[in-house]
Amino acid sequence: MLEFRNLLSVCIIVLAVATATPSKAEFELTKPDGRVVVLHDDFTWNYRSASGPFLQDNWNPAGCSLTGSAAVQIPASGAQVERIVTWYRWDADQQSASAGFYSPDGGTVISGQIARGSCDLYQPQWCEGLLDVGQALGAGTYTLQVMPPRICQNAGSDHAGFIRVEGRAGTGGVSTPPATGSPPPSPRPPVQTAVGDYVGCFADNDNAQTGGLGGRVLGGAMIPSDSAMTNQKCTQFCGAKGFAYAGTQYARWCFCGNSYADRGSSTNCTMNCSGDSTQKCGGGWANSVYRTGVSTGANTPASATTSVAGTWDTSEGTWTASADATGTISGPYQNDDGYIAGRMNGQQMTGHWRENHSSQRCKTARDGGYYWGNLRFTFDLEMRSFTGVYGYCDQPPSRQWNGTRK
Repeated sequence: MLEFRNLLSVCIIVLAVATATPSKAEFELTKPDGRVVVLHDDFTWNYRSASGPFLQDNWNPAGCSLTGSAAVQIPASGAQVERIVTWYRWDADQQSASAGFYSPDGGTVISGQIARGSCDLYQPQWCEGLLDVGQALGAGTYTLQVMPPRICQNAGSDHAGFIRVEGRAGTGGVSTPPATGSPPPSPRPPVQTAVGDYVGCFADNDNAQTGGLGGRVLGGAMIPSDSAMTNQKCTQFCGAKGFAYAGTQYARWCFCGNSYADRGSSTNCTMNCSGDSTQKCGGGWANSVYRTGVSTGANTPASATTSVAGTWDTSEGTWTASADATGTISGPYQNDDGYIAGRMNGQQMTGHWRENHSSQRCKTARDGGYYWGNLRFTFDLEMRSFTGVYGYCDQPPSRQWNGTRK
């Protein structure tokens, strides 16, 4: 009974404080870590910024959907930004998540991690994500990107990621405009980000070459089974190779290319990365796909795809190739009414062949038939000849298939 009376007294005191002022009531509580929690009369709460009012705050109590990014607006006078706080859905034992903070022109301000902060009392998977900045920033829209993409967003935030910015406005960092008559600054090259924009989970060709590139949706380059694989590592590797997209698969693999959706989306990107258990690195025949920061098609000029079109004299008979608007190379060849379909990555085409009959019958059908296999053609720079290999069914390509343009 004594405990009940004490609790009732506390409630009465809090109510008295809350109703003492006609304006919006607040009740403050200092936590052991020194931060001040502000409770409002509408039962919402927030932390009071140690450096004054938040420069930006779009948090609200409505339910969340998920996004991987949040925009930070720095005023025209610039600002000294001490810390960025987002609202993030964490795994039970997760204490950090990969993050990048990028300037208005795409440059990397910070490449690192957000740290897990204070959590919701009743939904402990929802906690703060803290990124210490400690820099003077110029005016403009900066971007926070976090992976996995679990930042809260809702209609109350205009479907932008929840963000709170601690700092002081008007403390420098403002870019100086060029003097009259001076040339504009040189354009920056494409920026390679630490994690890259997350595109989504997409299926790979489950008939692709096991352990190789043959038949892969992302078939331009690869890192084979790696015990230290992360999404950053894969994205940086593919960007350095000149490809627009990177995909991690089966926790340990990395594939690169300039297209990613040939087999449609997938829900199978559920495996933790071998190098960072807080990240998901695809799954069985599924790629976690990221943009590398390299412009789409940077490794495959449009002319490279269209110039494959024409008639080729090959070791399997005459091949008549055509290219469609999606970048697919396809066409019939003479041997057993065969047909080829594939896509270009640089000077290399990966794809598959099918025939009405061949020396090996596959256990599974493809394109309605049981006689098929994967192939890989590498064209010379003048697109006058290619050296290639092919295989049967899902076997790695190893048999020669060469050709010259007629």
